[in-house]
Amino acid sequence: MKIDTVDLFANDGYELPVSGVIDFSDVDYYGDHPFEKAEVEGKAFNRGGIVTLRLDVLLSVNTTCARCLKPVAFEKRYDVRETLVRKSDETDEASETYTVVTGRSLELDDVVLSAVLLDIDMVFLCREDCKGLCPTCGADLNEGMCDCGKE
Repeated sequence: MKIDTVDLFANDGYELPVSGVIDFSDVDYYGDHPFEKAEVEGKAFNRGGIVTLRLDVLLSVNTTCARCLKPVAFEKRYDVRETLVRKSDETDEASETYTVVTGRSLELDDVVLSAVLLDIDMVFLCREDCKGLCPTCGADLNEGMCDCGKE
């Protein structure tokens, strides 16, 4: 999803509404593809020459529990706030304090994905107290103790 930034940088007081869906199903996350879609709502605006991007993102995640391997599906909300700057000789493209815009447009997929990856859990659990699987017989310990531990 791209936004045209020409008028945004050129006109103080300019607002650009942003709305759409980004497909993250092809994103590899530690060998898994847990992300589905991200619903994006928000705006970009210029106030006093400072261009700001504010997005509300609702990410759908569908994966398996890291302990018991049961399906896990949930939605996670992100509040994305970025200051946008034009590329110049003084800008540091690796900056964590602002996002550098090169050319006429900004690819929101990259901005949203960066925000997601900075805040998402590394492993997903079906519940916080998931007991997982027995390492010997593979029984789901959430459903009760297995018989192999009695030997």
